[in-house]
Amino acid sequence: EHRPMAIGKPIGLLVADADRNFTGELKEALSKTYNPFILLGVVEDGPAVVRACERQQPDILLLDLVLPEYDGFAVLEELKERTLLERIKLVVHTALYDESAIARCINGYRVAYFAAKPLQFPLLLDRLREVARGEWPVGVGDQMVRGVRQVEEAAMDHLTRLGIPAHYKGYQYLKDAIRLTVVSPELLSPITKRLYRIVAERHATSPDRVERSIRHAIETACTRGNLEFLQALFSYSVDRERGKPSNSLFIARLADKIRVESR
Repeated sequence: EHRPMAIGKPIGLLVADADRNFTGELKEALSKTYNPFILLGVVEDGPAVVRACERQQPDILLLDLVLPEYDGFAVLEELKERTLLERIKLVVHTALYDESAIARCINGYRVAYFAAKPLQFPLLLDRLREVARGEWPVGVGDQMVRGVRQVEEAAMDHLTRLGIPAHYKGYQYLKDAIRLTVVSPELLSPITKRLYRIVAERHATSPDRVERSIRHAIETACTRGNLEFLQALFSYSVDRERGKPSNSLFIARLADKIRVESR
């Protein structure tokens, strides 16, 4: 269930996304649950976003960075030049998810929230509510980007301590999976394959290869790595032949550890 909004007037929401499956499911989610939003429209290309923002004057723009004709960054630049960003709250929801994209959006265009696709709709609606209430951003852009870098460095440190060689593909995939999970824990639910798909796109490979490589890296840690650190990490005895953590448990536990340490 979603918390009721303490906002008097309805909130105008404009969605800019070329994925019709996503926008169709979002419309359905908006119609099925209590929410303070009025869906002003769905646009599928860059120029249409700018025109709709000028015409509809939305309170929140939910923007994908991957759009036909010109991309989300070109849209943001156009909105900035027309001073439309002064009154529109921006939520970027995209599979184009890396440190440079986060930095560019938050530092250059006052993006309130940057979410990785795919984000479950109840969680996405929660984020939109929080943006509407002014609860995002948590900190200034530089702090958020610096935090992403620190998370990645912490993940590398823990993977090295566990005895996973840095040249393993699974090491690189785990590093990205942990970083994404720290920022968006919902990526592990309901199945890890949602996370594999994002990591696979980043490395131009397949989700199955990501899954296998991560499994191989975890097996290496459990058989030839730092068993003492592994046992401390999971708070129970990890046998070299049995009791090896699943991929999702391994990623979730390291992400939780880094999240706690960052506080």
